[in-house]
Amino acid sequence: MLSRDTIYLLKQLFDSLIRNETYSECLRQRLNSKSKFSSYKAFKAVDRNRNGFIGIEDFKELLNENGFYACQKELLGLMNRFDKNQDGRISYNEFVEEIRPTISDKSF
Repeated sequence: MLSRDTIYLLKQLFDSLIRNETYSECLRQRLNSKSKFSSYKAFKAVDRNRNGFIGIEDFKELLNENGFYACQKELLGLMNRFDKNQDGRISYNEFVEEIRPTISDKSF
């Protein structure tokens, strides 16, 4: 049996996860609906040192240049979200897999 407090915290956790994924999917849909959007150009823009993959420093530089200063924990969370095979770098295919909409319905 789980205590009421534990059940409440689990509910809050699941609610947050669902809200986060819903928001992420909305952003994916909006991004991919732009006629001039190119996932290849977006990948190249993040791949700052042009080595064919995105690393944690690439994310850090991009964010800093746009006024976002993420701590190491936040950067690692971002890497974990994109780095599907957990090799410490994000390939073009991993990048596209994360930014491509997961729901085909454009009315999302």
